[in-house]
Amino acid sequence: MKFLSLHLQKYGAFTDRLLHFRPDARAHVVYGPNEAGKSTALSATRDLLFGFPERVTIDFLHKASDLRVGGELIARDGRRLAFTRRKGRARTLLSPEGGDLPDDALAPFIGGLTRDVFSHAFGLDAGALRAGADEILRSGGEASESLMAAAAGLRGLADLRKTLDAEAEAIFTPRARQRRFFEVEARHANARKAQRESELTASAWRKLQDDIAARAAQLAEIRARRAEIATRLRAIDRLSRLKPRIAAIDDAAARLADLRVDGDPPRGLGEALGKALEDVSSAEDLHARARADVEKAASELASIAIDRALIARGTEIASLHRELGAYRKAVSDRPRVQAEADGYHADAREIAANLGLADVEELAARRPTAAALADIAALIREGEKLDGELRSFETAIAREREALDKLDREDAARGGLVDPAPLREKQAALDDVAERAREYDRETARLAGDLRALEEEAARLSPAVGDLDRLARMALPSPEALQGFRADFQDAESGIRAARATLETARGEAADVAARLLALAAGRPVPTPERIAA
Repeated sequence: MKFLSLHLQKYGAFTDRLLHFRPDARAHVVYGPNEAGKSTALSATRDLLFGFPERVTIDFLHKASDLRVGGELIARDGRRLAFTRRKGRARTLLSPEGGDLPDDALAPFIGGLTRDVFSHAFGLDAGALRAGADEILRSGGEASESLMAAAAGLRGLADLRKTLDAEAEAIFTPRARQRRFFEVEARHANARKAQRESELTASAWRKLQDDIAARAAQLAEIRARRAEIATRLRAIDRLSRLKPRIAAIDDAAARLADLRVDGDPPRGLGEALGKALEDVSSAEDLHARARADVEKAASELASIAIDRALIARGTEIASLHRELGAYRKAVSDRPRVQAEADGYHADAREIAANLGLADVEELAARRPTAAALADIAALIREGEKLDGELRSFETAIAREREALDKLDREDAARGGLVDPAPLREKQAALDDVAERAREYDRETARLAGDLRALEEEAARLSPAVGDLDRLARMALPSPEALQGFRADFQDAESGIRAARATLETARGEAADVAARLLALAAGRPVPTPERIAA
């Protein structure tokens, strides 16, 4: 990735300052006196690539909401991108025309580069260079580690390597290598699997974004249709309210058509007649409504019989009136509820009959307690668990039977099973002889080495000792040296005994596996380790 231009539109002390870079240049040098804006340009580069921080310190000339920095990048494959970055929480990338760009538009250009790595490896200022030099001096001569730490901003790389070496030495000791390493490896594999299952991939995130955009478009379309329907409904309502007036106008127009006026009518006669007709129509409507209201009021007044007792219970009546809706709903739901209750009663009678009880009342009396229900639920869950384990065992048995059938076929092809007991006895006898032979070879090699060492030591003695016979006639070693020799021999014997114990354990496990395979082949129950040991 290369910069083709950097546009400080509204940033720091700059307004509409544009810097161009040659696309074929391998390096660019920006120079200038103090306070010329070099650090501001470096900060603008970071904010352009990775966004403005939450709190900025460059809003002394332009407001924070007005900060803008732009530029043009070119990728390794030749793609170009011209854009502008504004300060905000989302949708901060803008096209040169002012439209929004997706938040991942810079991904093909910067990849997985972060602000911290860019600041420590590429956008170095004077403070970062001094810190890198201090790290090189503290490393004690490890040039590669110092340069890596100074470039990437990693401090204490040598100490970290020592810590990792110590942990690796603890993990890969001769005795703990097999156990601890594979335990850690298994936990690491499980953690990586859980991470892969729970992480949100870029494709899934893009799919979610596409779904959100599609749903938003559908919502906007539905809202537009609702607004259009509401507008049409309002127009229809206005037309329905204007229908009587339109009918009156049509009637007046018909009556005017029957009139014959000699000569030209006076000017303004149409407007005056229209206003007079409108006033008459309004007066007639008001008169009709007033008469209807008077008649209705008189009728209601004549039909009212004052009940003092009823007035006294007005609060209770108002409360009952508020509950009238719930009562009507309950009345309408009563047949359905009664049908459900009858169904439940029929089910209860059938359950009581299946259990051998006299009636539903006895069933209710013998209803289990909450604790019993909890125990039953726990037993059901345990039964389901056992059922699952049984199915897994059945699957394993079927798989073992298939393997056994395969072994039977292979054994039949080879001519039948062979009893391994005589071979095992011969192997046990030969193992002891072979171990003794190997021990003899080791002791012989060790004695030969000791003899050569003694001959070399005898040659270096002053006065020189010509051969081993003269050395043998010299003073014997001290008791402390003999005690050391004896301790070394005892350590060697302990190692031999431990190796023999390991060999015996391996033989026992092999015997256990062979006995189980023989039992499976013969169709007998698989013997336990105790029976095999007996």
